[in-house]
Amino acid sequence: FRPDMGAGVFYQAKKLYGSISVSHLLNPSFNFGSDELRNSLEPTIYFMGGYHYDITYNLELTPSLLVQSDFNEYLINLGAVLKYNNKFWGGITYKYLESASLIVGINLLKSNALQIGYGFDYIIHDQQAKQATSNEFRLSYALPINPFGSRKIVRTPRFRK
Repeated sequence: FRPDMGAGVFYQAKKLYGSISVSHLLNPSFNFGSDELRNSLEPTIYFMGGYHYDITYNLELTPSLLVQSDFNEYLINLGAVLKYNNKFWGGITYKYLESASLIVGINLLKSNALQIGYGFDYIIHDQQAKQATSNEFRLSYALPINPFGSRKIVRTPRFRK
């Protein structure tokens, strides 16, 4: 058992979003049964941001940037997602000197809380050390949470003037 901890903050305005977070604050290490195979997870800091551009009334483009660092090296990811009718989405991502990715998905339910997606990664650099491609399937659900315990206002005809 190796405890670990991370922390972060996320800010979102109507069109702009950004975050900063750090992982592996406790710097856990693993030996895989042998001290010769000792490996530790170094603290990593992440800066992320993006902006939602309305192209038409039902088409939205969201470019994004992710900068990741273990305080020795930096990794930069550039991406963009195109969303149609706030339901269907697809995009591309480029991880500097490593890989390119394609993603597609659909938002389900009236609130878009349920998402199903697929991602395909292609390794561009140093293929001999890694599998050249990978596939990822995604299923996510966002719980409806009211911030700070506020109650949702329910309008009824009984109390209207």
